[in-house]
Formats: sequence, structure tokens, C-alpha cells
Amino acid sequence: MRLLYVSADPGVPPLGAKGCSVHVRELVAAFAATGASVVVASPRTDADGERLHGATLVGIPAPALHRSTMTSPSRSSLDVSVDEVAAGAISGSAVS
Repeated sequence: MRLLYVSADPGVPPLGAKGCSVHVRELVAAFAATGASVVVASPRTDADGERLHGATLVGIPAPALHRSTMTSPSRSSLDVSVDEVAAGAISGSAVS
């Protein structure tokens, strides 16, 4: 099974040390332990002394929010990037 885990919140680096980051890594490790091939897509790929075991980490642009409503546009650059990452994950090639 191939999984694409999208962690689109720019405040949650998957390789960070705080709770949400640990949650992402633990969930990804659990998926990988079942034999799944996991790709993690995040706008934050900076390392903070941690490693992502059992998965490939790829960068995507941070979602742009409309200041007036603080909601994502209907078809953002994030949507397009996630589509590209998913297509790469399905075809077996990593997208950077």
C-alpha cells in the first residue's frame, strides 16, 4: 500500500521536536511498520535533529490564506502541489 501523508500546516515541521511533529513521525512510523510505502508532503522540511524513519519527505509550498477570511482559496497552489506529489507517489517517483 502506498500512502501520501499531507502535513500542510507550516507551523508543524515533521522533523521538529514539539508534540504535533512527534505525532506526524509516530503515525508515519506506524504506517511504515505495516509495510506501507509512505510519502510525507510538508512545507517544512527543515531538520531539527530528528529523522523521519520509513518515509520519504518532500517539500510543498505553504498554503496561501486570504487575509479577509483566513480560509484557503478553492484551488490553491497547495492543491496543485499535492496533486503533483500524489502523482509522483503513484508512479513511484519522488517529487521535490
